[in-house]
Amino acid sequence: MPDSHSNRLTAVSGGQWRNFGYDAVGNLMSESRWDGSRSYAYDPFNRMSQTTVNYSASSYTANAFNQRTMKTTPQGSTRYVYGPSGELLQEAGWQGTTNYV
Repeated sequence: MPDSHSNRLTAVSGGQWRNFGYDAVGNLMSESRWDGSRSYAYDPFNRMSQTTVNYSASSYTANAFNQRTMKTTPQGSTRYVYGPSGELLQEAGWQGTTNYV
């Protein structure tokens, strides 16, 4: 069901119901679901900086080009490396390293 003033989705009914909450600039802040809850936080540039799913938090950092440079979860961290044209070159983390051609 969209909010009539903002055209944002505020709820989904049925067996897998969801309710959504937004901040003043339209960022998704919370999601209540049939299977638990989720919350989201943003940095001063409105980039997602943290997610919490059923009390388990993950954080994200970005560089000046709005590219994700680090993701930290309860399992470990992943670092992202980009080329001069902004292309993703490498993901390195607790599950290993992936290089992209």
